[in-house]
Amino acid sequence: MGWWEKAYPWIGAALVAAAAGKFLPASVIPDDLKDVFSGLLNVSAIAVGFLATAKSILISMEGRRVIQQLRRSGFYNIAVGYMITAIRASFIVAVLALVGLVVRPKAHGLGAWFLLLCVGLSAFAGLASYRVIDVLTEVLRVPERRE
Repeated sequence: MGWWEKAYPWIGAALVAAAAGKFLPASVIPDDLKDVFSGLLNVSAIAVGFLATAKSILISMEGRRVIQQLRRSGFYNIAVGYMITAIRASFIVAVLALVGLVVRPKAHGLGAWFLLLCVGLSAFAGLASYRVIDVLTEVLRVPERRE
């Protein structure tokens, strides 16, 4: 695990937000983003549920050999930290989507900024979730390397 694994959700989110800010003019944002926010809310809520379940499963495996190896290597706390970050990011995106559904930011002159915030945070949540999947796949694939 190097600096890239820690940083790529942040870097990716910044690049996606910058690209959206540069190439998505406010004039093309529709007045009603209800469907966008509804979909974003659904995906984010599913991600929170999935990641929380994965975290619970990991915690329930406490006595298993692979978990003991992860703890000895110091990797267990890192993996759990990545999960918590992804859960929090997905939850924040779900809350923003709910606010977008209720408040209708474009009607208050905040459409472009609010959408840019949602795009950036969605990219971060997606990349943070991918990082969790990537790390857990690596753990399950070769547990002997973590000794």
